[in-house]
Amino acid sequence: TDIQTACNSYTWIDGNSYASNNNTATYTLTNAAGCDSVVTLNLTINNSTTGTDIQTACNSYTWIDGNSYASNNNTAMYTLTNAAGCDSVVTLNLTINNSTTRTDIQTACNSYTWIDGNVYTLNNNVATHTLTNVAGCDSVITLDLTIHTIDTIVTQSGVTLMANQTVGVYQWIDCNNGNAPIAGATAQSFTALANGDYAVIITVNNCIDTSSCFNVVVSSIPTTMDEKTVRVYPNPTIGQVTIEFEEVIKNGKARLVDVNGRLLLETVLDGQQTIQWNINEFPTAVYFLELQTSKGIYKKKIIKE
Repeated sequence: TDIQTACNSYTWIDGNSYASNNNTATYTLTNAAGCDSVVTLNLTINNSTTGTDIQTACNSYTWIDGNSYASNNNTAMYTLTNAAGCDSVVTLNLTINNSTTRTDIQTACNSYTWIDGNVYTLNNNVATHTLTNVAGCDSVITLDLTIHTIDTIVTQSGVTLMANQTVGVYQWIDCNNGNAPIAGATAQSFTALANGDYAVIITVNNCIDTSSCFNVVVSSIPTTMDEKTVRVYPNPTIGQVTIEFEEVIKNGKARLVDVNGRLLLETVLDGQQTIQWNINEFPTAVYFLELQTSKGIYKKKIIKE
C-alpha cells in the first residue's frame, strides 16, 4: 500500500491525478523476483482554504504582508498555511477612515473656558484638543480665540472722573440710586454736580464691564453762581448763543443738555472769558446751560426759537 497525503490533488504512479481521497486504485509493477508487485493507493487529500480579512482603520493600516495601506483595498492577498498544512489564501478587505481637523473660532469677554477645561484670558490660536469623529477617528480641533478686555480703571481729579478705556460706549451711573444711569453722562469723562458715588459702565465689542464706585464731594463749591458773573445772550435765540463770564475761567466745563438730560454740546473752559455756541440746527425747544467752574455751579434755561 502506498500511503500518500497531498493538498488539493495528487498524481500517482499510474499517471492519474486524484482530487479526493482514494484507497482502491491499484497499479502493478515487477518485484525483484520478476513477479507482479501490486501497489494499492491510500491517498488522503487535504484542501487549501481561502478567507477574507475585514479590517477598518484610521488613516493607514499595516497588514500581515508588512505593507502599509492608506486607502481602501479589497485586492491584496497573502498566503499562510492552514491546519492541514495546505495553503490558506487571505484576501484583505480594508476600509480606511480619515481623521479630521477643524478650527473653533470663539470671541469672549475677559476669559473663556474651552472644551479642554482650560480657562484662557488672552488671545490664543495654538491650543488643540482631540475628540472622536463620526468615523471613529481623531477629530483635532484648534482654538482660534479672541479675548476682549475692558479697562475699568477710573482716574479722579476733584469732581471729574475719567475712564482709562479710550474706546467704547460709556454710561455713568449713580451708585447711591440703584446704579441708575445719569442722563447725558455718556462721555469718557464725567463731572459731578452733586455729592455722591459714581461709576461708569463701559461697552466694547459687545462686552460690558463696570468700574468701581468713586466718591465725589462737591459741597465745597457754591451751589449757584451769581447771575452777575455770567451773561447769556441773546435768549431766546434763533441760533447763536454767547456766554460771557465776569472773569477768565479755568478748570471749568460748559454743557448744553435737552429736557431729557441728553448732552448736546460740551466745552472745556481753560482760560476763556467768552464762548459761543451755534444751535441753529437744533429744533425749537427749551434747552439748559450747565456751568461747572471753580466759582460754582450755574444753570440757566436757553430758549431756541
